[in-house]
Amino acid sequence: MTRAVLSTPPPLPDAHVARPALVRRVTDHAVTVVVAGGGWGKSTLASEVAASFRGNVAWTSGAQMTGVADAAGRILDPLGLSDLAPGDTELDGSGTADAAWSRLADRVAEALRRRRRPHLIVIDEVTPLTWPAVAAIAHSITLLHEAEGSRHRLIALGRELDVAAARRRGVVLGGADLALTVEEFDLLLTDVVPSGLTRGLSELLVRRTGGWLTVLRSILGALATSPSPDQLARQLAHSNVALETVVSGMLTDVPAATREAAGVAAGLPVLDARLARRLAVDDAVRAVVRAGLPWETPEIGLWTLPDPVADLLAPPRATDDVVDLVVQVYAASGLHLEAARYAVANDQAELAAASLAAAPSHELTAAFTPSVLAVLRSFDDQVRAAQPGIHTQIARLLTASARYEERNSYVRTWAPKLRDDAPEVAAALQAERFRDLAYFSPTPDPADIDAAEELLGSVRDLATRSRLEQGLALLLARRDGVAAAEAGLRRAAEAAERAGDLEQAALVLRDLAWVVLLELGRLRQVVETFDRIEAMLGPDTQATAWRINRAETHLWLGDLEAAEQDLDIASRLAELQHDDQHVAYAAWARATCESMRGRGLATLAAVQRAEAVAGDWLETVTGVLFYAQVADALARAGLEADARARLARAQDRRAEDPRAVAVAELGLEARLGDPVTALELAHSIDLDEQEPFEVPRIMLLRALARHRGGEDATDEAGRAFAAYAAIGLLEAAPVAEREACRELVPLVRAAGGVVPQVASSPVDPGSSNGPGSEPLSTADLSTLLTSQFGLRPREAEVLLALRTGGSNAEIGASLGISPATVRKHLQHAYATLDVRSRTEALVLLGSLG
Repeated sequence: MTRAVLSTPPPLPDAHVARPALVRRVTDHAVTVVVAGGGWGKSTLASEVAASFRGNVAWTSGAQMTGVADAAGRILDPLGLSDLAPGDTELDGSGTADAAWSRLADRVAEALRRRRRPHLIVIDEVTPLTWPAVAAIAHSITLLHEAEGSRHRLIALGRELDVAAARRRGVVLGGADLALTVEEFDLLLTDVVPSGLTRGLSELLVRRTGGWLTVLRSILGALATSPSPDQLARQLAHSNVALETVVSGMLTDVPAATREAAGVAAGLPVLDARLARRLAVDDAVRAVVRAGLPWETPEIGLWTLPDPVADLLAPPRATDDVVDLVVQVYAASGLHLEAARYAVANDQAELAAASLAAAPSHELTAAFTPSVLAVLRSFDDQVRAAQPGIHTQIARLLTASARYEERNSYVRTWAPKLRDDAPEVAAALQAERFRDLAYFSPTPDPADIDAAEELLGSVRDLATRSRLEQGLALLLARRDGVAAAEAGLRRAAEAAERAGDLEQAALVLRDLAWVVLLELGRLRQVVETFDRIEAMLGPDTQATAWRINRAETHLWLGDLEAAEQDLDIASRLAELQHDDQHVAYAAWARATCESMRGRGLATLAAVQRAEAVAGDWLETVTGVLFYAQVADALARAGLEADARARLARAQDRRAEDPRAVAVAELGLEARLGDPVTALELAHSIDLDEQEPFEVPRIMLLRALARHRGGEDATDEAGRAFAAYAAIGLLEAAPVAEREACRELVPLVRAAGGVVPQVASSPVDPGSSNGPGSEPLSTADLSTLLTSQFGLRPREAEVLLALRTGGSNAEIGASLGISPATVRKHLQHAYATLDVRSRTEALVLLGSLG
């Protein structure tokens, strides 16, 4: 049969476009499990649901997961929760495993409960091996849904799952649910074959194929390019049509060389237009598309075939020449993990290891997921011996994922073994350890400094030199003072830039700014260094830490608008990346910013936001600094009770950071407490131990305490303003300490001393609740609860209705909702605000309004 070859074939409609009822059915349930063979349209259905989902979508494939623990880590990785996954030791025994999965479900539920945006989790290619991890996450979604009507959703797609076990976790769809009906097939036919087919012929095709989506889509493609669709349809229907027959028929007129090239393309894990051109398979793909094969070729994104069609078209095993070419092109395109997987799939383990060992470390780090480490660790000792660079990649990925103890153990095990046969690799492993010693060891071991200097003299690899220079500089800073680190850090940044590792260069520059320049009081150079990082990484960089640091520097310089701009970007990026640690850090800095503006309510909201997502780091020394600094911010904003509550937590752990606690105590007592106590505290603080830019502020707070105690503070305030002027921060003083400057500037000005300009009002226009402001209206409180605390508008309305003193039934009647709905809204609001009862909620509302 001859076929017309169209220069632009009609677009093949997606089978589920005509099936909104099926999409709605999935959307209406918290957990959906789809069990059907390849080609039924499982992934297409999930894509349709994802396209209409209003929230974040995390899509993971279980096809190459190596075990149950690996499965849990890789499923949770797109959510930023891989650290919750149980380890292999927890899953050794059945009783232990059951407890581990139960703990995982509870932890994931708690983590997702704090997420303001809903998540759709799609897990493709679920196998019996990965089902326990999927079931645990499904249980966490179910717990949230039953407790508070959560909008989080889970879709699991598999071919070999136990339907009975799956049904216990949620709604199960199978091939019968996914199959096309005659009416749906006719609807799709009208898009590609305007003349349509007879009703009897459509029924016959659907019955013969079982409504199988891939076969019917292939038939649609063939009909669309046939000069006689009705004749072709009759031939297919009466030959007891099978997929292989359809595909073979379509490719009858395609040259063998084109079919072979298209087969190579069908067997690739990743293919887009750019890769297709580099592999010289783009013409072959276009040829089989013109022949009617349902190969999706979007303008942006991957080129894909339905699985059964790809299986028919792809050769059983690619030739060595093809594998070499694909690995080279993938590696050159930065797809190192895909290159390795393709090589392994074609029994070329050493080629895979060579590709990964030669990959720039920063490119693997940028695309880091637990699966990267799993692939690296899957190579046997013989392959690692041939490609020792694998050890470097493993150590650097462990560093990037903050698994320091595991990294140190790996270095201790392998560095001595590699010292003779692969000295550059051994040096690279040691460099990872030296870099972090200064972060975690306040007193460096002289032997470590000697070893780092010795290694640095022999290493030529720029990436390793950068890490060694960085580690040595930080160790010297611990031993000899921060000034000793500046030259070494600058050399480390230069080496990283020359190696093309901009992320490492940015990390070194951040150390230069935050460890050296800040300690030396060179704040404007700190900002310039962060500006250099932004220019280096580009405006679209997803990094957040340095933005938060730059915002804090802007606060010390008195530039609140620049600080807010950085914090807005950092907060948004951290939210999108589900990085709770940086969400908390950004809120911490925002609390300081809001307190400088005199906005007490916004300051408290920022502090509570940081506390809500902080996690375990509140238990470290960083937590002491946090409580001390937010106590100072709350005191600056006039919120004494909240400030004392946070200060008490810092005081309980004073030994961990006595300097920060002492400054916070002085700030609170000088502004809101006893002036005599404040002066006693001030005299106990050694100014030589403080950051240079903090010294004038401490002097100003001491002068404020003296003034509030009825003593003459003119000389002390004059010395404080002179100290500000000496470091170039005079005009920042009224921003950092608005109230103190308002009271003390007139005294010093009258005495002829240098003073900054001071605003006439202690509170910015529009402040939420500065001294003397009016109580917030209900509308303002509702806005605050939704924008700052993350409540939904209806939840805020129900919460505010508590102030009437009515029961749930009375509140429901006034709002036109049921008592059960009131209870559900209150439960979610209590959890979001971290209160446990109606009384605690009313106390919080009273403090806000």
